[in-house]
Amino acid sequence: SLRNMDVVGDIRNPVEYLVELLGMNAFIDNTIDTSWLDGLIKEKTVALKYDSFDVVFYAAVFRAMRTLRTRKEELLASLGKGQLGLLGQLATMNQFPIEIAFEGVKYNFQVRRCGPDILSFTIGERVMQAKVREQPDGALFVSVGNSVMKIFGTEEALGLRLRLEGIATIMLPTLYDPSELRSEFNGKVVRYLQDDGATVKEGEPYVELEAMKMIMPVKASATGKIAHTRGAGSIVAAGELLGNLELADPSQVKKIVPFDGDFALAALADPGTKDADDLMTQVELALDGYLPQQDPAAMVQQLFRSAAPADYNKIATSVLERYLAVEEKYAQEVKTNMSADQAFLSLIAQNKDSLEQVSAIALARSQLAARNEIVLSTLRSVRAVADAADLAGIVKRLAELPSEHAYGEVSLVANQYADKINADPFEERRAKLRKMLDVESPNFQEIISLRANVGGVEVLADLLADESAAVRKHAYEAIVRRVYRMFPGLTVEVTDNGPSDLDCKYTFQYPDVPSEGEPITRGGYAPVVPSFSALKDLLAKPIPLEDSTGKSVNAIAVVIGPKAFKGDTSGFYSTDDEFKEMIKETESLLKASAGALKAAGVRKFSIMAAQAPNTPRYATFLVEDGWAESLTCRDMRGTFRHLLEVARLDQEYDDLERIVPVIGRGSHVFVGT
Repeated sequence: SLRNMDVVGDIRNPVEYLVELLGMNAFIDNTIDTSWLDGLIKEKTVALKYDSFDVVFYAAVFRAMRTLRTRKEELLASLGKGQLGLLGQLATMNQFPIEIAFEGVKYNFQVRRCGPDILSFTIGERVMQAKVREQPDGALFVSVGNSVMKIFGTEEALGLRLRLEGIATIMLPTLYDPSELRSEFNGKVVRYLQDDGATVKEGEPYVELEAMKMIMPVKASATGKIAHTRGAGSIVAAGELLGNLELADPSQVKKIVPFDGDFALAALADPGTKDADDLMTQVELALDGYLPQQDPAAMVQQLFRSAAPADYNKIATSVLERYLAVEEKYAQEVKTNMSADQAFLSLIAQNKDSLEQVSAIALARSQLAARNEIVLSTLRSVRAVADAADLAGIVKRLAELPSEHAYGEVSLVANQYADKINADPFEERRAKLRKMLDVESPNFQEIISLRANVGGVEVLADLLADESAAVRKHAYEAIVRRVYRMFPGLTVEVTDNGPSDLDCKYTFQYPDVPSEGEPITRGGYAPVVPSFSALKDLLAKPIPLEDSTGKSVNAIAVVIGPKAFKGDTSGFYSTDDEFKEMIKETESLLKASAGALKAAGVRKFSIMAAQAPNTPRYATFLVEDGWAESLTCRDMRGTFRHLLEVARLDQEYDDLERIVPVIGRGSHVFVGT
């Protein structure tokens, strides 16, 4: 019956002590007498059993929850007064330190809030996650690993009184200066037992207090000369200062040492089989403004990899709607040229009776960078979905977000995706483009000026195996002219040998080069092969280029198509493994053909691997790199290396790295120092 008794609140009771007492063999065997209990108390034989790490961890949980509750109350009160200062401190509601001192050791935890009821505690190398549910009576149910503990805490003047259900009630004392003598309970000062200025020894009573008609002595916590701070008859509360000590030997005072070791929490000793939050839940919590439980982009990629393609649109819609639920409310305000503060004041005015909605918006926006990563990763994950019409409306709403206020990249990618969604189906674009090419003299200027989602290289490359020789020839000339349209002095001569078997010789000059003397005319050779295996045969043949300048200024650009890959081509990056193998083998072939390439004055070799309906894959190899692939130019048209001055960037910045996946076919981001 006592084990099942639950007494909480400010009532002090001996239930836990009695449970231990009644479980002793002497009581069970009925061999006790009247002096038995007195002896146990004197010798302190009965002691509550607990694990110190359990006490410290659950104390940290209690104080973390109290901290969050206090900060939330302060924020709502501040918003109610129209004060916005605390909005700048919202990050402290997601990450903050908690310090617990117990049994002479100080434990410093770093707390991360990963959800409204999910807290992550880090101490040293140990990371522990807990789910916490608060009950109406103030009790907390804490789930860690496979265990659930009910705890109840009360902050008192002398420290935290923590009750672990079924284990014990433990006092975690507040750290005080050892030279301060404080009351241990509420009462009235009867008398001091030493004169003011006299010496009192550690453990010796120094004052008597009256409480509940009983006179109880209070003992000194250290040795030294006492200075009284209260007088007889004074009413004191627990924790109030009763005296100061001039310590006899400050070096002998027990010091609190910081914890240094492995925090082995018993609840995590059993690996168990409890499932973590599913990926969708993790993504939703991160979108609500809580700290992500893992890298945001990686989390989204895992989510889509684990889902069936048929569910992609549903997942994407859920993610994007959750993002827009916050950002559209905020963007609606800032679109009227309001500052961030003015926008929040407007939201407060609209939600006077529900300030928690404003608080939720502010919390989400405090994690806008991570939320943007989730949205960008979502858009990139679904760009390869064939039927994306269901996403047209929501992507349009993303594209309409103002490019300022940290929406720039989201708006850009959404606009690019909107173009793809709104474009005609691939087969329709192919048919329209074929019609334009199937004439005696196509209007190449018109064709190469078409937008990428109408007449891009991926559509033209798909026509290289067309049954009509004229269409094949004109399609390839259009590809070369489109790729080199920014280069002056362009001449193009295409020879058709059959489907997926074309040759093209062209000349060009670099734009925007110093006009000292005559500009160098460079030669180009661009054959089309049906498969990668044909590349080896191609390099075994004589190269139809001459090094007329002796400066190795020529280029070879091989097109593999219209179907360069044997495996999955459902997404742009789904061909990664196969493409990397192509690159590795190409490097070997080029190194073996280095002599022939040098004789032909070839400085740059590139391959374009068609994978309609997606844009092609690109790789560039340079003689100055020993014919190794230029990683900074991966999936970048060979001409972009010059147009974007990548070589100059590579020279001026150490460890130049291109961010992948790219923003768009013509937009690239590099990082360097």
